[in-house]
Amino acid sequence: MSRIQIAFLLYIVLALIAGSILRGDFRLAILVLLAGLAIKTWIGERKRSGTGLSDEEGTIAHPAPSEPGETQE
Repeated sequence: MSRIQIAFLLYIVLALIAGSILRGDFRLAILVLLAGLAIKTWIGERKRSGTGLSDEEGTIAHPAPSEPGETQE
């Protein structure tokens, strides 16, 4: 079982526990929080493995490193 599968299994267990114990708006807030953490975990795993979400293919432009002795503006 891979690390990402274990992480998602644990998120599911936490969601089941929260869903059975909590009530009302608080339960909904916790479930949304867990879903957000699961998505963030998935994105982090994709970045770590280098499949489609790396810095080269991302939407944020990083400035080129300057040569030693050059002034930065």
